[in-house]
Amino acid sequence: MRCGDANPALETPTRMDDFVSASDGGKSVNPGEHTELVLEYASCNLVLVQAKTFSDYVPTSEYVFDRTFGAMVGAKVWLDDGQHLCPFASDGGTWIFGCQSGIYPVPSSCQATECLHGSETCP
Repeated sequence: MRCGDANPALETPTRMDDFVSASDGGKSVNPGEHTELVLEYASCNLVLVQAKTFSDYVPTSEYVFDRTFGAMVGAKVWLDDGQHLCPFASDGGTWIFGCQSGIYPVPSSCQATECLHGSETCP
């Protein structure tokens, strides 16, 4: 891979079942996506997933899914330049940046009804 090329191995998960097991009704975390926490907001039909999807040293990304269909409806994703471009600093440092779109954050009128922990503890 040349500097500046996108890393083809880095793909943003786009469905809820990328993070939770469909075989048990979403009651266990799928390995491999570094899921930290899954919060269900039943009254708003939403599920929030916190995960370190691209790197362990950037902030946790958050994905919002439609609870019924599992489709992503919003997110705040954190990336670093090392995943997409060569480091800019001569000391090998990287830049961290985030972007958000869609239904994010979960509306404050929604109340969490269930929590499934991955590597983090439920609030």
